[in-house]
Amino acid sequence: MLFLDELPEFERKVLDALRQPLEAGEIVISRANAKVQFPARFQLIAAMNQARQGIIKARITALRPNR
Repeated sequence: MLFLDELPEFERKVLDALRQPLEAGEIVISRANAKVQFPARFQLIAAMNQARQGIIKARITALRPNR
């Protein structure tokens, strides 16, 4: 299990680098003279805070329950 807290704080290239092992279930390390494959089956779990607009909308909705 791989847990990423504050998902939006990660750079796009980091998240893109995780996509290949997640889809293939393995990682490949390539160097000039060698290529090695390792199993990499994992669950990716991520957390992030609600966007400010979502918080404001939730508060307005709570104040006007009939709408």
